[in-house]
Amino acid sequence: MRRRQAISITLLCATLLAGPLPAWSWLGLAPPSRPQPIELSPLHPTGSVYQGVRLGGALWLPHEMPDGVSLRGLSDLAWSEPEQVLYAVSDFGWLFRMQPVFTNGQLTDVRLLDSHPLMDATGRPWRGKWRDSEGLTFAPSPDGNPALFVSFERIPRITRIDTQGRWQADVPLPAPFADPASYANPNAALEALTWHPRRGLLSGPELPPPGATPAGHTPLFSLDGRRHPYLLHTGPRCALVALTVWEGGEILALERCYDAGRLEIALRRFTLPTTDGFTIRPENLTLLRLQDGWLLDNFEGMTRIGARGLLLVSDDNDSARQRTLLLYLERIDTPTRPAAD
Repeated sequence: MRRRQAISITLLCATLLAGPLPAWSWLGLAPPSRPQPIELSPLHPTGSVYQGVRLGGALWLPHEMPDGVSLRGLSDLAWSEPEQVLYAVSDFGWLFRMQPVFTNGQLTDVRLLDSHPLMDATGRPWRGKWRDSEGLTFAPSPDGNPALFVSFERIPRITRIDTQGRWQADVPLPAPFADPASYANPNAALEALTWHPRRGLLSGPELPPPGATPAGHTPLFSLDGRRHPYLLHTGPRCALVALTVWEGGEILALERCYDAGRLEIALRRFTLPTTDGFTIRPENLTLLRLQDGWLLDNFEGMTRIGARGLLLVSDDNDSARQRTLLLYLERIDTPTRPAAD
């Protein structure tokens, strides 16, 4: 066992100097001590085009931040353009700050800056089922300045925080979305969160709630109570896990589909219907499938960065068998121009 570990460490050190770990070669290695460039497909290397995106590089993240806080269970991302800082939240109630590093338009590193526990109104870190943060976005605060908003599972709610994770205010939810009994299960509540220029904050559960009609749809809603049934991808047990908005109000959705060893990550695009209650039928932008040779993990978080870029992050479920991966993609399609509300 020690010999195998020593070989793994030696190989890892060598590849840190040589560049990205080729696809398959990093499987079975111990987690890196710092962000490690990797390839996710032997057929589609960094820089190549796949369906509607260009592959811009991937990193395997370590299990700890430099301050010693566990970097596990990442569930969503939010990019601050003025600060040039990437924010991330975890299932364990932590807010992380990072700075991605790009070389010739490709993601080659990320600087891990600091960590902050998400706090309640009394200034104490959230505990137990209250800390399960899932969605993260920047949106205008009451004073008009950008602020961070977090959505939660188990105890479904949306909260405004500052950039140190401190509670600022709770956001009232329209009925029935504040009721835990309105979701498929306690772990399937407000997974996705974004801000839309005409509708404000948008959120939705990852799975259809009990008795959802039509079948296979999960509701997207805005805080004014308007909602739309969202048709999930027809892969194996698909779930809505992240949303991000483009110019003109077009929305990209991230879905994770997993069942019986099959794993698919679907990046989809749509515009909000102008009429309340109308169904959303997204089209696929990119579909990554484990069975097609992609070395995927539980990608759950997404944010837009730059003119055409996207960063995706995987949630390792605090499992030794999974990894925290940060993936950069660039859109090569033409964004849809939505109709005005």
